[in-house]
Amino acid sequence: MKENYTLISTEYKNARSPLECKCPKGHVYKTRWYNWKTGYRCNECANINYSINFSGENSPTWKGGLSLHIIS
Repeated sequence: MKENYTLISTEYKNARSPLECKCPKGHVYKTRWYNWKTGYRCNECANINYSINFSGENSPTWKGGLSLHIIS
């Protein structure tokens, strides 16, 4: 499966050394080979996706649109 990530680092030392990568959205970040192999990708994209997927009605704390503000 092609994921369209770009490896920027030009030297590989070992599985524990960080490698610089660029995600398809252009975020540059560092990861280790082990983390990549186990499925970890761009943290910035993960945070954006989490915010989108768990906000509003998708949030486990959603209360049907109730507000903390009480109208008198």
